[in-house]
Amino acid sequence: MMKPLDELAAALAEIAVLRAALTEARREAEALRVARDVALRLSVWPPPRVRVSVHGDPEHERD
Repeated sequence: MMKPLDELAAALAEIAVLRAALTEARREAEALRVARDVALRLSVWPPPRVRVSVHGDPEHERD
């Protein structure tokens, strides 16, 4: 049978390991979110061309 302090130390060590694993999982999830966002942006590359009027005059439109 373990002493109460030994049980507490073991539980605290397990909590530390689980917290480290959770922190790593959160980092990986954030990296995946960033990668997904980049992939979505690149999937519409080059951006669609928009016609703009230079002086408000349709005859002077440019891409």
